[in-house]
Amino acid sequence: MINPMKPQIITLFEYQSISYLSLGIKADDLFLLALDNVRTADGGRIFSLERDQFRATNYVGVVQVGDWIIEVLPKIDFEMVDEPVSYQQSESDRKRSAAKNFFYLINHLNTLSLSPQGVVTLYRANSTWLENLTQLFIELLLTELGRGFNQDYVRKDDYLPYIRGRWNITRQFSTKPLLTEGLDVSFDDYLPDTPLNRVFKLTVHRLKRITKDPTNLRGLLDIDNWLHEVTLIPDISNEDLDCFEFSRLNERFKPAFRMAEMFLKGLSVQLFAGRQQAYSIMFNMDKLFEDLVTKFMTDRSSNALPSNLKCCEVEIQGGKPVKNLIQRLDLGSHDIFDLKPDIMFKKDGLTRLIIDAKNKVLIENQVNLGVAESDIYQMLAYAHRFDCSNFLLLYPSTRNQGVPIRACFKTVSKDIIIHIATINLHQSLHKITPLKKEIKEILNGISFTDELWRKNG
Repeated sequence: MINPMKPQIITLFEYQSISYLSLGIKADDLFLLALDNVRTADGGRIFSLERDQFRATNYVGVVQVGDWIIEVLPKIDFEMVDEPVSYQQSESDRKRSAAKNFFYLINHLNTLSLSPQGVVTLYRANSTWLENLTQLFIELLLTELGRGFNQDYVRKDDYLPYIRGRWNITRQFSTKPLLTEGLDVSFDDYLPDTPLNRVFKLTVHRLKRITKDPTNLRGLLDIDNWLHEVTLIPDISNEDLDCFEFSRLNERFKPAFRMAEMFLKGLSVQLFAGRQQAYSIMFNMDKLFEDLVTKFMTDRSSNALPSNLKCCEVEIQGGKPVKNLIQRLDLGSHDIFDLKPDIMFKKDGLTRLIIDAKNKVLIENQVNLGVAESDIYQMLAYAHRFDCSNFLLLYPSTRNQGVPIRACFKTVSKDIIIHIATINLHQSLHKITPLKKEIKEILNGISFTDELWRKNG
């Protein structure tokens, strides 16, 4: 049984397992029952429980169940250059480098403006990366609040003894016609109770419930005091977060907002029997890998693209409107099976290249490289629906992979070419240039089957 006086931090890599015996628990322990029911904010399963062990899935992040904290890191560890060449990395060093690379990855995807020195300062070996990110959020927000509040004109409705702004005459005489409580008016006031500050206050409120770090708790309480005039909203949808727009007046708050957005979208809190609380803030590593590749491909100024692709239009997730593979005719031509390729390069209205990022492990010594049949069938569906003959499936390399995988498949009946390649995430990601060069080398090596494309590309 778990000793509540001794909270433990368990650190795993994605898809890594740990035995019940090593934790001193049995397969019927209530901790495992709760762990089996913990889900991500979007309902994803975080752990797979087996007969004598549990295994992490493709989600990375932090889960707390009772007094146990489980940290799942992505497999993007690297050899740290500050160690001697002959130094053999230990498991703890692998986890430390993976945590650093995860910070860099989030930095690149969320534009947090975090320097390499900032990551080194940020990383604390005796704390989870959630506490480390909370520390960064606190520092970013307190710095900007110290420079001045984000304020804006906020519409307010009130009953006053005088007219201020607009007198709502119709509403006044339909609700309080005797005027004993004052005049029903609407006016704009320059206040800190803005939508942006409400997002910050909601984030602080949720982080206060889960942080175990006394320093972070003090920082969150400090921010709460700054925002005491701001309304605490019960929740906010992902769609509303996506719709936020910034101006030159509040642009400086964008890095802190990006972190708040990340917390609000990823955080899930659940209650189990006996009011035992579990929380998780998890990210789908498949999606993070896809987002990283997409960012390289859609950045016009990026050095990851060769010249023949820089002149193309780029569409992500199949473009708009979304195309479907088939129709169900007995229901009035009802479209089903959405097709959403990660990245499409188009020229002269034609799809010239489709790229899909797959966060899966390839097997070098197999003829098919361990590529899933379903992924190949998916490319054939894309070929049919988008009339495209050139494809690239991009995978992360494994830690012990000798040389990068560069392979090319061709369908038997038609000239559909599917290139297979890996990119190396087992390097320090604070400088992204080597990764861009590798992607550019892969794209330069693609042999296009379209004769017109070869001539005009």
